[in-house]
Amino acid sequence: MARRLFTLITTGLFSVLIHACDTPPPFEQLHQTSQTLIDHRDLSYHYAEKHFLPYIDVAYITQFIMGRYQWQKTSESDKNKLIESFKKALVKLYAKNIHKKNRNIEFSKDKFKASETSATLLGTATEKNKAKIIIGVYFHCRDNTWKLYDISVDNVHIIEQLKLQYATTVRHKGAKGLIEELNKFNT
Repeated sequence: MARRLFTLITTGLFSVLIHACDTPPPFEQLHQTSQTLIDHRDLSYHYAEKHFLPYIDVAYITQFIMGRYQWQKTSESDKNKLIESFKKALVKLYAKNIHKKNRNIEFSKDKFKASETSATLLGTATEKNKAKIIIGVYFHCRDNTWKLYDISVDNVHIIEQLKLQYATTVRHKGAKGLIEELNKFNT
């Protein structure tokens, strides 16, 4: 009974938090966003701020990495500092993990999966004399806009790796410790 009630409540809350976009996820737009990420390995922060970051749900990624409990304990000021620090870190991390010299990445429309609230763009990366690597780019609809929130390389999700990487810092030092660690990484 308690499990059924919990499922009902969480499903209801989730449906309120995630709204469908007015427009379906256009393959071309999501493909272009993904290709921009791939084509600009050494993104300058200024370029990324204008052409890359508007398509990334940095607030969601930050909340996911912090965890619900720690996020609720964090002051608004520290939340904003965390989001700004993650913006800089994500530009470095995503560009580094998705792009390598001499790697060709192709996305196919037949590997595009979409619903009202999420979309996945799958592709393959090939390097000379090496096996194909599966690349996944994941979007969801937030504030009636399609935003990227994760990338996977051979089914290893960057967002989950970041959560694991920073878990000890978040657990022992909270938001202030994570801000400090991200600022060191970003310099």
